[in-house]
Amino acid sequence: YVALFELDHKNSRIVFDELHKQYHDRIGFYPCDVTKTDLISNNFDKVMESHKTIDILINNAGIADDNKPELSVDINLKALVVASYKFIARIGKRKGGKGGVIVNIASTAGIVSGVLPVYCATKHGVVGFTRTLQMSYGLTGVRVLAICPSFTNTPIVKLTLNDDLK
Repeated sequence: YVALFELDHKNSRIVFDELHKQYHDRIGFYPCDVTKTDLISNNFDKVMESHKTIDILINNAGIADDNKPELSVDINLKALVVASYKFIARIGKRKGGKGGVIVNIASTAGIVSGVLPVYCATKHGVVGFTRTLQMSYGLTGVRVLAICPSFTNTPIVKLTLNDDLK
């Protein structure tokens, strides 16, 4: 079962509807603004109630807008930290759970410096948080890893990078 925590807007619904046609009841849509920590908790509770466990958390929410530093930190780092701890609280071995896996989507900007200082700072934070949280694997039974993809030619890249860097 795949539970999608996603903003409730038209494009999200279109994507979910397409996935639902293919996967039927093996996928669920849970409206969620990740800057609202209570929504993260409520959605985890809904999934746990209906499926009894969660095996893998993929933290994939992110923006690249240095003109909105507070929002960038809230989405790129704070939401990821909150979701990770809420996941561990529900499935970690200390709480009687079986453990699981957290996959944090960072960026190569989390390893090297880049063009967008706030974005780079949040992704460095994701990498550091991931490395440090992984150290508690023995206690929690939750493996934690980060994936650091490079740039992909998407609309967000076109908006945020100048012509010299495309």
